[in-house]
Amino acid sequence: VMYIHNYRALTRRTMEDMRDAVDSFLGKTTVDQLLSDENRRMVFWNSYKTKDGHLAMVAFTEEQWRGVVRVLGDPELAGADFENIVQRILNWKKGVDLAAKWFEARTTKEAVEALRKEGVPCTAVMNFDEVNQDPQLQSRDMLQEVSHARLGSIRIPGNPLKLEKTPPAVSRAHPDLGQDTQNILTSLLGISESDVAALRSEGVV
Repeated sequence: VMYIHNYRALTRRTMEDMRDAVDSFLGKTTVDQLLSDENRRMVFWNSYKTKDGHLAMVAFTEEQWRGVVRVLGDPELAGADFENIVQRILNWKKGVDLAAKWFEARTTKEAVEALRKEGVPCTAVMNFDEVNQDPQLQSRDMLQEVSHARLGSIRIPGNPLKLEKTPPAVSRAHPDLGQDTQNILTSLLGISESDVAALRSEGVV
């Protein structure tokens, strides 16, 4: 998401004069082409299957794409069909098929290490257990342990907003169904205890 917004801003500032011509050539705006269901799987922006999992890669800039070409070593990817982002969008299926062969022959770790050495943004696609053990999430306190009345100690997502003077805090686990009903009806809505009891006896709450 950050890449696509950055790409949109860059094109507006630096490609204003040629953007209309590019959009006309593609039949729609470049960003719409990238985000469309039909052409969502771009060779430079895709999730690839490896020998032992999956890898996500985003190589928008020309420098990043040259890094992809060096790593994959396929002369076709260095050819005219992929010489700029317009051609890479138009020839997306051919590019994806060529790249997929390289990734399928390697482990996720091998592919990530090779691409990162060339400055290509990429990462392993993690399963649930791997996400919970991710060092980056742990260093940012994105997985916090809290006490749940019924489940005991559980791990829940932390707050992604990290503020120096007012750091966020997770005070409790999520409530069970109906756990806060009494407090909401009496404290927030001002309904008396007897009226709440009557509502309960009638099956309203």
